[in-house]
Amino acid sequence: RKGFLQPEEIKKIREQYGLSQRNFARLLGWGEITIHRYESGAIQDDVHNDVLALIKDVDDFKKLFESKKNNIEPALARKVEEWLIEIEKEKNRQTVDLLVRIFSFKNTSKSASIGSAVTPTYLAHSDALKYCANEELALAA
Repeated sequence: RKGFLQPEEIKKIREQYGLSQRNFARLLGWGEITIHRYESGAIQDDVHNDVLALIKDVDDFKKLFESKKNNIEPALARKVEEWLIEIEKEKNRQTVDLLVRIFSFKNTSKSASIGSAVTPTYLAHSDALKYCANEELALAA
């Protein structure tokens, strides 16, 4: 149906969090075969589609996970928490790489307008970095 996630998109969302079809369904509180059916081409209902579309975003997935983690096995909850930490580390690495590119560009540029355009971006990223507890990032910054 128009506007619905396609099977390959659903699979990509699930794989983004390192989960099997069964564990993904358990986390969502759905039947064990549900994700398999959707990834095989069955059309999901409106509510399931909305949930899947929402959790494409990691922050929204974290909110869902926090509300449901007591309903799943502790081993699965730990696995998801570890995967979310890895995703966060990768986002932090990407932020640091972006900052390095920005500052490298700023230092090689002679234009004053570039410097003023870069500063707000740096401030926005630095605010986000202040709250990061990742020691690796702290050392890199």
